Amino acid sequence: MSSDLALYEIRLGIFATPEAMQEVLTAARRTLADRYPSSTAECFDATTDAEPGAGDSDRMSVAELYSELPEQWSIEHPGENPGTREVFELRSAILATEGTAGSAVTELTALLCPDPEHAGPCEIPWSSSTSAAQDTDSAHRDDLERRYSYLRESTGL
Repeated sequence: MSSDLALYEIRLGIFATPEAMQEVLTAARRTLADRYPSSTAECFDATTDAEPGAGDSDRMSVAELYSELPEQWSIEHPGENPGTREVFELRSAILATEGTAGSAVTELTALLCPDPEHAGPCEIPWSSSTSAAQDTDSAHRDDLERRYSYLRESTGL
């Protein structure tokens, strides 16, 4: 079983108010803690200078990583003021099988869009990506393993 476990990083870009982001982060942490004990969740905001863990040559701010989200909101809400909305990134990691990691992605994205078949735009514009440490280049894999090594240590792997 333990040989089937891999490290996955789940990233959600979100354009929301700080209060809405806190609600999403709290719900994500609760979901992960309740269902996926070998997991973690962190939040980064648009003022984060660079993508956490990025190499010097590919550093981007969180705002740059998700620059399409404010534009998407403006298109979906013509003439409206975005108020205090800003770009955030919720970054989670999970040590799991591929199927379990897929379930975690589904549950986390459901926090932002409970009904993917709904008509109209989502209340909070978002995007997601998932990467498996074993499927990335060696520099990215090493970074993920270093950043989330405590997940392996907590399970004795």
